[in-house]
Amino acid sequence: MGDIDFKMKFKSLKRLAKEYIFTNAAIRDEIERVNEKISRTKEEKVYLLARLLQLETHLNSLQKSTAALHKKKKLKLKNNNDASCVSNEDDDDSHLLDAYKPATQKTPKSGSDQTVARRATLAPLDSSGRPIFPIELGSLTVFSIGEINPSMKYHCPECIYPVGYCSTRLYLSIDLHSITTLYTCRVTDDGLQPRFEIIIEDDGQTFVGSNPDICHKELLDAINSVRGPKTVPTVPNGAKFFGLTHPTLQNLIQCFPGARKCPNYKWVRFEVTKDQNEIFIEQDPSVNYSLLDSNSLNFC
Repeated sequence: MGDIDFKMKFKSLKRLAKEYIFTNAAIRDEIERVNEKISRTKEEKVYLLARLLQLETHLNSLQKSTAALHKKKKLKLKNNNDASCVSNEDDDDSHLLDAYKPATQKTPKSGSDQTVARRATLAPLDSSGRPIFPIELGSLTVFSIGEINPSMKYHCPECIYPVGYCSTRLYLSIDLHSITTLYTCRVTDDGLQPRFEIIIEDDGQTFVGSNPDICHKELLDAINSVRGPKTVPTVPNGAKFFGLTHPTLQNLIQCFPGARKCPNYKWVRFEVTKDQNEIFIEQDPSVNYSLLDSNSLNFC
């Protein structure tokens, strides 16, 4: 009787084990399917966000162009003899980027004392010379450049802050259960000054500031508060995190209409190469997570 009971129990356990194996395989397949769906949804979200920013920027541009056109018509009616004096006003901003020409072919503004050219790869272009989005540059992906506002607050000597700019960057996650996550970086119009946002893809938490260093500093502090002090550098470099100082993008932004009207921006001379295998690596651990000390990272 003992042997019979043992054999029955063994068969019962064997049957249960098979059921658990099949159930586990089914659950694993379902998890993989859901993860793929989540990944696609995240990509669609970023794409739709970029398109929304592009449409908002285009709408603002149309409104400004319409207002400028009405203003010109009024001036022409008041002074027909001097109509030619006002007809060319803001001509540079009345069209989009017609052709992407390397910045080395442009004459830098007076006051720029830079003589050493920075190397930059050529962004992908369509047949008309317009940039093709998204532009993928390692862990940085750019979905929209936006439009340049020449007002004082919308640029600095080091870079320009185009309204409608949108990029994503892969960097160390705040969540201890993940190594990295995707951060969406946006520049929007906040009236007299730009609004900078870094949005965490996982939970939608947003860091906001009137300049990119403010929201980048908040992000670095949040990571250190969760993973431990000195996990990431505490000195921010928001413009670099957004990608605004990346050679390929900075050279592209310099070619956009309105860039020459930014009085405080110091033009950078670039040596453009078409070799896409030449990759610019950002040597800053506050931007490039691969440079972080793996021994100092805490994971669950």
